[in-house]
Amino acid sequence: MAGRVAALPPGPPPTDELFEGEVLPAELTPLEYMLKVMNNPRAEADRRDRMAVAAAPFVHGKMGEKGKKDAKREAAASAGGGRFASAPPPPRTGRVN
Repeated sequence: MAGRVAALPPGPPPTDELFEGEVLPAELTPLEYMLKVMNNPRAEADRRDRMAVAAAPFVHGKMGEKGKKDAKREAAASAGGGRFASAPPPPRTGRVN
């Protein structure tokens, strides 16, 4: 296994030139790197689009992603209201029978 080199993905050959303000990927988390490329106006439009698609799940969570317990709790809270909700208890007086 030693001495093996990972194959490069198809596409243009990598260059050593960095865009102005770009940082080497080793110094950033993958999400930070994707956001940096996505917001770089000098990067190719196709590359920026791919980074936006890849970063979206980490920045914007799914709307309906809840656990079963959370869904049950919300259903119970909404079921207890409305027209058929229980009436409030009678007011307490300081008198004792």
